[in-house]
Amino acid sequence: MSFLCSENSYQQQSKISIDIDKSLKNHKLKLEEEIRVLIYGQKKVGVTTLFKTFLLMGESQITPEELMDNRNNVYKTIINQLKKFIIISNNSKIELENNNNIQMSNLILELDSENFLWNKEIGETCLKLWNDSGIQKIFQSQFSEFFGYFFKHLQRISDENYTPTPQDLNFIKLTQNGIIEGKFTFERCLIKMIEMGIQTSTLKKWINCFSEVQAIIYVIDLSVYDIVESEDCSKSINKLEKSLNGFKEIIESKYLHGCGVIVFFNKKDIFREKLKTVPFKTYDKDYIGENDFESTTNFIKNKLLDYYSNPNKNVYFLINEESEVDICRSTFNILKDIVLNITYNSVKN
Repeated sequence: MSFLCSENSYQQQSKISIDIDKSLKNHKLKLEEEIRVLIYGQKKVGVTTLFKTFLLMGESQITPEELMDNRNNVYKTIINQLKKFIIISNNSKIELENNNNIQMSNLILELDSENFLWNKEIGETCLKLWNDSGIQKIFQSQFSEFFGYFFKHLQRISDENYTPTPQDLNFIKLTQNGIIEGKFTFERCLIKMIEMGIQTSTLKKWINCFSEVQAIIYVIDLSVYDIVESEDCSKSINKLEKSLNGFKEIIESKYLHGCGVIVFFNKKDIFREKLKTVPFKTYDKDYIGENDFESTTNFIKNKLLDYYSNPNKNVYFLINEESEVDICRSTFNILKDIVLNITYNSVKN
């Protein structure tokens, strides 16, 4: 895990840490209290993969009894999500592959989501519909990637001896507004992590729901610097620029002004390889730096820092370069530092 930037020197950070520890002791504040984190990024930048990594590496707070009690909720979640895809298909020009799949989709719509018995046949039907090209087109164009979680695990879930995992339960908590949260501990710290699967267009509607978070992890896909997508019939935007604009909107929100910020640069291997054949000038024609990894990531970093005007907060930059354990450890070390700084500033004021 690489630290590209921290606004203070290591010596300054060490002194701050000592001062904070004293303040924490004097005011009987404990780091063991819950750390609330919002993880966000544009569509398909790898937010859900990173979120799942944190959940898997952390220590679950869910009991075995709670796991079994939620078995039917897993089944219900699958049916309800599949119904959403089918209804969109019925109301649009996106058709299912064949009449057999259409008949199966009607059977799913007729199921009472609150009162049905899951069996192997239902599981097989759900899998066939999930693999339908029409359903896939709807999923990929209109839904965040975590909506596909249970469908990718249908074979395991359909086993008659299936017991939900802690990760399964975290994904049950998916709500209609696209928000999912998980609680776990890592190195004795209790973490509540919230993934916001909603898109930037509806961000302002929900951002006030996260006023109590202490840190933001904003994920950026480096590899899309040469890709342009259409937002509507009249406007196109570079995907990397869209991520940078999303970062600006997040950090300018009055509800998140007091949060610490971690920028997570993702898909660095694809980015490195692409730089060999696609000049970074494709993204910014005025770019005059070297066409190498360090120069280009520093350029992106500086653009993000230009958006950030809070003198009391650091921006931390991480690159996904090591093992999952190291990713988590580096991230949580920063989270602890962020919370300590928040506490120190509140005590000081």
